[in-house]
Amino acid sequence: MALKLLLDTTFLLPFFELDLGSINDIVDDLYSQLSVLYFAEISICEAKFKIISLYRKDIIPFSIVRSFWENLSILKEDEKIAFIPYDMQIDDNVNKLESEFPKKLEIIDEIIVATAITIGNLLTIDEEILNLKTKIEEKFGLKIYDLREITSLLV
Repeated sequence: MALKLLLDTTFLLPFFELDLGSINDIVDDLYSQLSVLYFAEISICEAKFKIISLYRKDIIPFSIVRSFWENLSILKEDEKIAFIPYDMQIDDNVNKLESEFPKKLEIIDEIIVATAITIGNLLTIDEEILNLKTKIEEKFGLKIYDLREITSLLV
């Protein structure tokens, strides 16, 4: 499959030893079917934030927090994983999103969407992003997929 797809942070978490049920299966399918999985660089920070939050709530063991850097190092060396660095084009997209949809998206989500615009496609489960799906596609040409849509593409 030749689809270029940026994945929201949720889809990065299975690479850090988190069991998210069907999300893990979808990530496995995407990894085997796509030549590259794209992530916004800010998703690294958001993933660490989520992992520490889960640890502080006693949902996951500290070993997952501790192994974060080792897992990230493996991902950074994997040719099928690409982290898109924040650059001038993404910053311009953030500014356009902010002016078009003020205060509609969380800031990290806005940066992820802005990064996805440079790729052309985004997979997310974020309700705020999905609620703006049609408007974002019309204004920026970004195709946004939810779990149901991406699963139908993977069969």
